[in-house]
Amino acid sequence: MDSALFSGVMNCLICSKCNRKYDLFESVWMCICGGFLDIQLRVSFDPETLKNKPFSLWRYREVLPLHPDAIPVSLGETLTPLLPIDISGQTVHFKQDQLFPTGSFKDRGSAVLITHLNYLKIPSVVEDSSGNAGASIAAYSAKAGIKCEIFVPDSASEAKLLQISRYNAIIRTVNGSRKTVAEAAFKIAEKTYFASHYYNPFFIHGIKTWAYEVCEQRRWSAPDTVILPIGNGSLFLGAFLGFQELKASGVISKIPKFIGVQAKCCAPIYKAIHPFCSVKLNDCQTIAEGIAVSDPPRIQQILSCISETGGDLITVSENCIKKTLQEKWSEGYYVEPATAATIAGVTLYVQQLTNDEQIISSFTGHGLKYSKPLPNSH
Repeated sequence: MDSALFSGVMNCLICSKCNRKYDLFESVWMCICGGFLDIQLRVSFDPETLKNKPFSLWRYREVLPLHPDAIPVSLGETLTPLLPIDISGQTVHFKQDQLFPTGSFKDRGSAVLITHLNYLKIPSVVEDSSGNAGASIAAYSAKAGIKCEIFVPDSASEAKLLQISRYNAIIRTVNGSRKTVAEAAFKIAEKTYFASHYYNPFFIHGIKTWAYEVCEQRRWSAPDTVILPIGNGSLFLGAFLGFQELKASGVISKIPKFIGVQAKCCAPIYKAIHPFCSVKLNDCQTIAEGIAVSDPPRIQQILSCISETGGDLITVSENCIKKTLQEKWSEGYYVEPATAATIAGVTLYVQQLTNDEQIISSFTGHGLKYSKPLPNSH
């Protein structure tokens, strides 16, 4: 994600491939050339404007790319706590985004995207997801009265599928990998609107509120390091975008180092950074299904984020994910496997530190999303 991309002179949609521009409020989700869209947005943020505003995601409304007449589609997105946890002797703060209405951080993006689509009077949407994004888009679509169709892999958690169905969304189960599921949804989306958590830039701009909250909770200072999971990369890129805007507005003096975490058996970002490593994708057979993405469309933006911030990518084994998950459950933290993978990555990072760093990470999803026995270790 080019640092200059979000410091343009006009507010518009812009193609990442051919640079074609569209009106910000045009009903498009992809360029005619096939490239995905980003938002070129002029942002000037002053923390003083937050005085007397409610403590919710919508306190940052002025930096969101929404029409002034758009009415928020909200399920009650309150600010989430920063929880200090001791990790190998180092205090790491975790954003508790599992406390959002549907149980995952995806509600940040869904609230903003569906608000935008509701203003445009989009009647129906399609999305592909392993569960969390699907549940989130389904919930906010239900709130807005928008018809919703979610494509999921046949390996998706039954708990997540049940949640999606209870929002009256149509579920399309696809046999195959996340990539196969995405391709199936993409074909249908050619005739409707793709409310994608990774293709659609309005979703990513909703996610950027994560960075605004973190900095506000830290009295408008940035941490040294941010460690987040990467599947399609919406949280990673959204957080990076938020820090970019805050720095451009003169609110913070630096952008943190960004460290990504992936499961060892599904680590395309690690493979791209370390092309000669022995990591095998193995068709993404990981219990951390939320990050089991073998071909993220925004991979070049993710790599740019890592490179620009002096970051890196950490991989964690299945046994490590399972062990961390059980440990956190036993400590009272009921999180899902993708969060456990993140905590495992944080632990590996902290164990090699030679100096103290201010580290922020995130609880991305609630444990109720994964209500089944853990598979046997191999």
